Amino acid sequence: MPPTAEPCIKPPPAQRLPGAVAAGSRLAAPWQVDIGPSRRLAAAVVGGHALAASAVAAAGLPLPAALVLLLVVCASGAHCLRQQACVSSAGAIVRLEVDGHGKVGVQYRNGRTASGMLSGSTVVGWRLTLVRFRIDGDYLVRTVALLGDNCSATPFRRLRTGLAWQAGAALRR
Repeated sequence: MPPTAEPCIKPPPAQRLPGAVAAGSRLAAPWQVDIGPSRRLAAAVVGGHALAASAVAAAGLPLPAALVLLLVVCASGAHCLRQQACVSSAGAIVRLEVDGHGKVGVQYRNGRTASGMLSGSTVVGWRLTLVRFRIDGDYLVRTVALLGDNCSATPFRRLRTGLAWQAGAALRR
């Protein structure tokens, strides 16, 4: 039998989106991260709210005003713990996906999904990444804190590298 010849008609090359990385690359977008509970984030939330409560106590406010402010600080701490650190409320984000063009997709704990655009104020660090985005049709900018203990190492590393690469590409434009 003769050796197998290459086909005469080659398929067209894959269309690459502007700003996207080649599909064979380990950095290929979209970058997806599943988010779970974080002990480090819980410690930071508790510590920050304890510092705020001590500042309220040291401010020398009248007792009724100080009690109201302490109640607000405690309620805020409980909400942040449940929503972000423990990821146990229905509105907690459990999956985050970012593509190479700054589009963000999120999945909430209750199964609802939403999409939006990445904010320019996203912070990419070695141990902490703050992904800031605005949901389509919403006014507020939301933040998802990602640490090494609330997501898998490889997707976290790919997301950080992709976000840093995307920020560098935006600066070069």
